[in-house]
Amino acid sequence: MNLDQQQWNSWRNQHFNIPPINNLADPKKVVIHSLLRSKPDYTWDIRDGPHTADPDMVTERLSDQATYPALQSIILTSPLFPWQLPILPRVTPFVSVGDVLHTVHEMAITPLSAADIALLPDEEVVQSELHYQTRCDFLVDPSERRTAKAKGVLRMDVLHGHHYFAGVAIFPNSSRPGQVWELRLR
Repeated sequence: MNLDQQQWNSWRNQHFNIPPINNLADPKKVVIHSLLRSKPDYTWDIRDGPHTADPDMVTERLSDQATYPALQSIILTSPLFPWQLPILPRVTPFVSVGDVLHTVHEMAITPLSAADIALLPDEEVVQSELHYQTRCDFLVDPSERRTAKAKGVLRMDVLHGHHYFAGVAIFPNSSRPGQVWELRLR
C-alpha cells in the first residue's frame, strides 16, 4: 500500500512526540494505580466508555494519578496490535486513571487508518475485515448496522474478540523504562 511519506513518518515516530521522562530517579519504582494493574477487580469491555466499568470502584477514581510518582506521559503497547497509544493528561497535570481508560476506549472505536493497515500482515487485515463483518451482522437494529458499516473496520476488529481490559504492566526492555506499559486484554 502506498502511503504519503509524511503520514507514515508521523505514525511510525509518534512516540517520539511524547516527552521522555527525565525526572525519574529510578524508573523501576514507578507503580501503576491499582485500578490499572493486571487482573483488575472489575470487568470492563473497552468498546464501551470507562463510565460503564464498576461505578463504585472505577468511575469515582478516574481523576486519580495513573502512576506513583505521577507522570506527564505514558505509552501503551500491546502484542495484539502494531501501533502505540500515547497518553497525555487531559484535565489534570498528570496522566490519570481516566486518561488511560479513555485512550484505550478511543483506540477501540477508531477506524483503521491506511498507516495502521500498512503495518498489519495481509492475513491480519483479512481477519479484521471478517471480525468487522461479524460485528455489523450481530447488530439487530438496521440503523445501528448502517452506522457501524459506514464507520468501516475499527481498531477493535484487529483485537479478535479480546475486548476486556485486563490491566497494564511495565513493558520490559523498553528504551523508556517506566514510561512504556503493555496493555493487556482478554
